[in-house]
Amino acid sequence: MAVGSAIALTWPYCAAAQDAQRGARLYLQLPAVASCVSCHGPDPSQNRNNLLFAADRPAALQKALNGVGVMGYLKSVLSDTDVADIAAYLGGVVAVATANAPIALWPTTIEFGSLALGAATPVHEVELQNLRAQALALSPARLAGPDAAHFTLETDCPTSLPPAALCRVRLRAQPTVAGPASATLLLQGTSTAAPWVTGLSVNTQGAAVAVLSTDLPGSAVAFGSLAIGAMATREFRLLSHGTAPATLGVITLTGPARAAYRVEGDCVNGLVLAPGSACTMRVQFAPIALGESRASLQWRSDATNPGTVALSGSGRAAGDSPPPTTSPPPAAPPAPAAEPVGGGGGGGCAGGPPVRRVDPLMPLLVVLAWAALWLRGRPRLVRRSLTHWPHH
Repeated sequence: MAVGSAIALTWPYCAAAQDAQRGARLYLQLPAVASCVSCHGPDPSQNRNNLLFAADRPAALQKALNGVGVMGYLKSVLSDTDVADIAAYLGGVVAVATANAPIALWPTTIEFGSLALGAATPVHEVELQNLRAQALALSPARLAGPDAAHFTLETDCPTSLPPAALCRVRLRAQPTVAGPASATLLLQGTSTAAPWVTGLSVNTQGAAVAVLSTDLPGSAVAFGSLAIGAMATREFRLLSHGTAPATLGVITLTGPARAAYRVEGDCVNGLVLAPGSACTMRVQFAPIALGESRASLQWRSDATNPGTVALSGSGRAAGDSPPPTTSPPPAAPPAPAAEPVGGGGGGGCAGGPPVRRVDPLMPLLVVLAWAALWLRGRPRLVRRSLTHWPHH
């Protein structure tokens, strides 16, 4: 779906509606047909197939639906209001993806995948970082949409986020009815006109479904400090559980420093993992800038997806040493034993002078010194004897 290839740059802008929250849900789930994610990916900020050309431009998106063949099936699915809402959502994506954006927010979509009725998904995290030089005043995070009750959130985001600081929203899906459900996570600064939006989706089934997880001890991979030009690799496995096979979709890197990371291994799009099987993932980090590099790793599949994996590392100049590791101070040497004072007696301090101990090696050293003096004089005695020895 090459949006930009069929759109004139001069196409006028007009909006029938502008509901970015609803647009985020439509981007993830459409009734009875493949969603926008299937072609443009779960991270709209990557601008696959010129998607962001339609940001805040519903007329441009509508023309693409009419003119691009592979998008034609959406003409009878999306109303003018739907098109305007999707364009508004894409406008919000651009607003936090530009170089001078006040914040970084990632990921901008979360697909929990398929879920058995009555089950709960793993935790997925959305991260928000303040990129301004001043503190960022935040309103409480909230969920919106008709299916919002099927999702839960927890957050450590404060009411005032300091410069360069980062906070997280932890999300789960736990629907009580079968079928597709979607919602929108809203994060907003108190001085901003519109909230920052992340779309959520889940598909709940009455039958058992496959479940994917990782063998990581937590939900994060930390690479530490690395010199610019160097590379480090971390490896883990993606595991399939349950009674049904899992078919993998696109594996996505998202976040402000996604370009510093690369994913390899045999967990590829289209791979079918039978129950009890696994594939291997290798994440490479090669810093391209000084300072902290953050990103997230996401999966698409027809199974319950594992939680987002947070990736972190930092870059330093090639000649710099890595930061020192914190270690406990060396133990102090033991204090020397105190010399006994006094010549004994009952408790208390005796008033006599301290007892002087004689070094047992001293007599031996005196004997050796006398022997050395004697040996130095011995050759003179030998010469004198030879002089007075009778000759024959």
